[in-house]
Amino acid sequence: IEAGHAITIRDNAAGISAKDFVRAFEPANKPENDQGLSEFGMGLKVASIWFGDRYSVRTSALGETVVKEVNFDLHQVTEKELEELAVSEEPANENDHFTEIVISGLSKNAPTGNPRQIAKIKSHIASIYRIFIRERKIEIAVNGEVLSYEEPAILKAPFWNDLNGPDKTWRKEISIETEKYKVSGFIGLLETMKQEHAGLSLFRRGRVIQGSHDEKYKNQLLSGTSGSPRDKRLFGELELSGFEVSFEKGRHAAH
Repeated sequence: IEAGHAITIRDNAAGISAKDFVRAFEPANKPENDQGLSEFGMGLKVASIWFGDRYSVRTSALGETVVKEVNFDLHQVTEKELEELAVSEEPANENDHFTEIVISGLSKNAPTGNPRQIAKIKSHIASIYRIFIRERKIEIAVNGEVLSYEEPAILKAPFWNDLNGPDKTWRKEISIETEKYKVSGFIGLLETMKQEHAGLSLFRRGRVIQGSHDEKYKNQLLSGTSGSPRDKRLFGELELSGFEVSFEKGRHAAH
């Protein structure tokens, strides 16, 4: 993140192949396999324009011998009513594989570079992708720092009415399934009250859709009244299946 200048996102995945290249830049053109994180065909386009007026994408697909580049300028596209974007190519080794997105002409929605803001961005990203980080399926770095997720410690204590009894690990596995919907995960009590860990994180396909970092999902039926010991101590992770969501995956339709 270059505050005020550009945001660069680079990965070393397999790249955007020739057969997927046109689809990748068409809004709402869903991938053939929409069971992964790429589902609605909107993420790249909407997120880029949210942060800036221009973005470029360079990519080299594994097994292909070219690097393809596309540049999108919102003002040019709207003023000239462009429906096609020029694609430039240069030679590449067939073993090269990456995608690089550079967002520029940053808007007020982009990070300002404030250290506290950057720290919070890192915490939210680590929280959102905690399962992939936990299972070592991905490594994410922001401004050179590899992100990690702090696993909250779970309370181990006896029941309140038997303080001399054996310690109990205050964690309950959850598995609820109907014909269409499924909720699985756990709910527990924090060893130490900590506001950023209290509350629920709701997942879809392994990614948090609501309740990242210190903005956890809370329902008074579960968490109790605001500021109560239960509100400050109850936390959990719930994976939702079968629920309809909007394309930004930030809200679930069924309650």
